Amino acid sequence: MTLTPLRKFVPIALFLLGAPLAAEEVVPVPRSFTLGAQIRLRAEGIKNRDLRSDRDDSDAFALSRVRISLGFRIGDNLQALAEFQDSRTFGSEVSTTSNEKNLDLRQGFLRIGSDATFVKLGRQPLTFGEQRLVGDFDWDNVGRVFDAAYGRYTFLPQRLAVEGFFAKVKESPAAPERDDTDFAGVVFKLTQKDTFLAEPYVFWLHAGERDALGNDRTTTTFGARLHGKAFSHLVWDAEGAFQTGSDLNLDRRAWAFAGYLRWEMGGVLNPSLAFEWSRATGDGNSNDGRSEEFDNLFPTNHLKYGFLDLLGLRNNQMLGLAAGIAGERPLPGAKPAPWSLRLIGRLLALEDERGAWKAASGVVLGRDASGASGKRVGTELDLVGVYPVMPGLAAHLQAGWFVPGAFAKAVRGPDDALGGAFYLVFSY
Repeated sequence: MTLTPLRKFVPIALFLLGAPLAAEEVVPVPRSFTLGAQIRLRAEGIKNRDLRSDRDDSDAFALSRVRISLGFRIGDNLQALAEFQDSRTFGSEVSTTSNEKNLDLRQGFLRIGSDATFVKLGRQPLTFGEQRLVGDFDWDNVGRVFDAAYGRYTFLPQRLAVEGFFAKVKESPAAPERDDTDFAGVVFKLTQKDTFLAEPYVFWLHAGERDALGNDRTTTTFGARLHGKAFSHLVWDAEGAFQTGSDLNLDRRAWAFAGYLRWEMGGVLNPSLAFEWSRATGDGNSNDGRSEEFDNLFPTNHLKYGFLDLLGLRNNQMLGLAAGIAGERPLPGAKPAPWSLRLIGRLLALEDERGAWKAASGVVLGRDASGASGKRVGTELDLVGVYPVMPGLAAHLQAGWFVPGAFAKAVRGPDDALGGAFYLVFSY
């Protein structure tokens, strides 16, 4: 007869007899603290973005962005992060003795759960896939974050996960609730080792805007992204989306797709060639009861359709060809850091020649309602590079040269546009 079952009753018997129980051993919950910092200093210049050399719109400026983050962890399933950011343009303050309070909270959230399954509550960036529809827009000097609840549940380790979020983009100053701007979505992720990824998704945006009849703007986006590797050297990515909903009194019907094929040759310099494409509907007829211009939601557009940001994923046709080299530079006292240099040429055009030509920001740059000016917006050549200077410091270079096509010449101007940026990023 084993004594193990009897041991379970010994503490109970002692308690009934009035004997003191030994105190349970207290195991302290592990705690940790991390400190992070990023300082980005950027010089940028642009010329003839209006495509008119007879009007001087040349501009050169310097930007700074400072981020300080504090991370806290208690046990294995509770984390908190607070990140503060100062973003400014040099010389934009009233004077060098003024204090204009540029400091803001960039991130502030609690994360409850493991890496595989968790919920994150608070201010945070949201990014999915290639960030064509939802991204952190980190090129911007402020960047994009959401006040949101975001969670992930993993069904099969390393195979299948579902992610969902609800974000309050804008809180209206008064009732009713339907005047708010809300954004929500569900994304499924199915992976097969490192060779294949499928991401079907649904995004829902209520824009909090109504006309006199009470019609509002609501967009539901159904889409999927596929990403994979083949033949050891081929990387491919394809994404398509369809939108329904309402644009005030119009029915929304729009679609878009985008992707790339990249052949990486390996070796010391790992030369690569890539083909890029995108296409998204525009709306050239506002009297047919339909809103057909694709809404690209909250994207990171920069460098997907050209450095000068003269086109976004709306009323868009783009074909691109890129060539690059890449490698790793040994750094003293640190792991090797990646460097790269790419040259990209893009043909930019409209999907609907009667629809609006809009910049990546959504600003209308021109329109020919007759369609007589054709579709060709122009050609852009971009140079993009990154080089690790030393541990913790990297240099970035971006430059673009845009040559207007027939449509851009007709509705905006005939002259080339130029732009470039050089910046240093310190990371700790």
